[in-house]
Amino acid sequence: MPAEFDDSQTVLIADPVTFEVEFRCFIANGEVQTLSPYLRNGQLARESEFDCSPAERDEAAEFANQVLSDDRVTVPKAIVMDVGRITGIGWSVVELNAAWGSGIYGCDPDLTLEVVQLSMRS
Repeated sequence: MPAEFDDSQTVLIADPVTFEVEFRCFIANGEVQTLSPYLRNGQLARESEFDCSPAERDEAAEFANQVLSDDRVTVPKAIVMDVGRITGIGWSVVELNAAWGSGIYGCDPDLTLEVVQLSMRS
């Protein structure tokens, strides 16, 4: 533990994981509006033009919407949620970001703009 931390400081420890794929999801009013893979096996998915199969896209959207529908989860009206599939484990939330400051990757630009505009009004 770093010397600056008190010995009673609570520290969260997690095992390292490997994400097979990570998706950027633009969220408005608790639902995914548009999404796109942005990393595949740790590499930016630009060379594949952020492509994925319909089944993979559906899995990512279903997982994100499942998280958002959980009564214990509260998010702003407009937000970006990154989700990813961990090798040998399954889907997980990677992080949340402000919609106005997130790259759109292969997301639908019109739907992305709607989420960003909503985030500016919230």
